[in-house]
Amino acid sequence: MASGRETTTIRTMNTEAATTSTPRGSPIGAAIHWLTKVTAPLGRPLAGRRWFPLWAVLEHRGRTSGRVYRIPVVAIHTADGFIIPVPFGARTQWVRNIQAAGGATLRWKGTDYEVAEPEVIEAAQALPSFGRIERAGIKAFSMNEFIRVRRADS
Repeated sequence: MASGRETTTIRTMNTEAATTSTPRGSPIGAAIHWLTKVTAPLGRPLAGRRWFPLWAVLEHRGRTSGRVYRIPVVAIHTADGFIIPVPFGARTQWVRNIQAAGGATLRWKGTDYEVAEPEVIEAAQALPSFGRIERAGIKAFSMNEFIRVRRADS
């Protein structure tokens, strides 16, 4: 994670309008937005801890501002990296930031991982990596887009 005198802004998941996944104005999008707002205060202190493996902290730099952002995200560990659901679509700022940078830092289970090669994937590719309960939640909230990132050291 960032060290030194850099300014770090902790933000919840960016919920700017998306065109290809769950629109924020839809009933499901509104439910996800509400759930994000409600769980954010709980998610921030738990995300990235070694005893809470579902949530991670994604640290990335803004494309235009240059600021460092740290956001809690759901991250599923795979053999070569992680899969992160993108409930509001790949046009959200944090997705565009990691794509422009070619990667980010992900704190998962208390360990920082440099991740690279961010790739937007469809639910059909992502769902096998999730457990039964997570798959049910993904389907219930009509999440269709995910980001696959690979560990930079693999």
